[in-house]
Amino acid sequence: MNTLKEQTSFVKGLAEGLDLDANKKETKLIAKLLQVVDEMAERIDDLEAYIDELDAKVDEIDQDLGDLEEAFYDDEDCDCDCDCDCDYEEDFDDEDVYEFTCDSCGEEVYVDGSLLDGEAPILCPNCGGKITVDFDCDCDFE
Repeated sequence: MNTLKEQTSFVKGLAEGLDLDANKKETKLIAKLLQVVDEMAERIDDLEAYIDELDAKVDEIDQDLGDLEEAFYDDEDCDCDCDCDCDYEEDFDDEDVYEFTCDSCGEEVYVDGSLLDGEAPILCPNCGGKITVDFDCDCDFE
């Protein structure tokens, strides 16, 4: 007996084999309970089939998302050749652009590398606050 539906059918057969008097209140109660259990078993079997179907779809979506993440994020490796997990990552292939977080508003800001060479402070285009340029890296890349 694998499914609940099969088990319910077996119990119904056992109840029928008892030759209970159909006019008794107890027999009517048992028959109604068996009917309810049978309906519940059918719904549970349907839900299990639906869950299996959803699980397969989620696995497909997860695989597709993994492929997209690999294709999209694979090029965003640290460019300092130190095998560290630096906070500065170039977002564009051969351009000198770095990503920082504004101290004031928390917005991600992209800064051209040529601006980092000067003494002028870097200001957030969103709120105008000063952006701290900090390369959290243990390497000698500058």
